[in-house]
Amino acid sequence: MKKEDFIKELEEIFIVEHGTLRENSKLKDIDIDSTSMLGLVAYLAGELELEVDTDQLRKAETVRDLIALTDGKVQ
Repeated sequence: MKKEDFIKELEEIFIVEHGTLRENSKLKDIDIDSTSMLGLVAYLAGELELEVDTDQLRKAETVRDLIALTDGKVQ
């Protein structure tokens, strides 16, 4: 999957305006609630077939960190 497509998916999951997220966007600047985080976990597990380490997910600070958690499935 291309990074651009993954970022578009994140924008939908996090319910932010399309085109606002970048790789260097800080997750703390986005109003991410628990429902959005569950949506992210479901997306990673379902669409990308990844087992999500919630500790690593909590440590993610940027969109780039989320991309790194995809084990190369997002490039």
